Amino acid sequence: MVVRSLSLLACLAAVVVACASPAGSGVPPSANLITRAELDAAGTATVYDAVARLRPSYLRDRGPISIVNASARRVAVVFVDGSEYGELSSLERFTSSRVEEVRFYSGPEATTKFGSAYGAGVIALKMRVR
Repeated sequence: MVVRSLSLLACLAAVVVACASPAGSGVPPSANLITRAELDAAGTATVYDAVARLRPSYLRDRGPISIVNASARRVAVVFVDGSEYGELSSLERFTSSRVEEVRFYSGPEATTKFGSAYGAGVIALKMRVR
């Protein structure tokens, strides 16, 4: 019985180790997250340039998103460390080296997390702590 339990435990450990994917193993990046490593590798001066190069879909016009509110935003809004900061062009104010990560929240995710005014999505910057 003990041998059987040890064998099962060894097999389970082997499966866990085999399924682990170390950094740099060719795992594709998250569609909704730009990491510090990706920002460094992009070699761009501003966050806007990095987003344009790495995930251009974050910057696209979403078109009309409301049949009730014709003036609803059509593009994502920028948040910095949890607070609304500005429009997409405000990404040009941040150097890539100052940002830890860039996360995109789709319209449904953004309205759930930030409120109904963000139906076109949110680009959230997490600043580096120095």
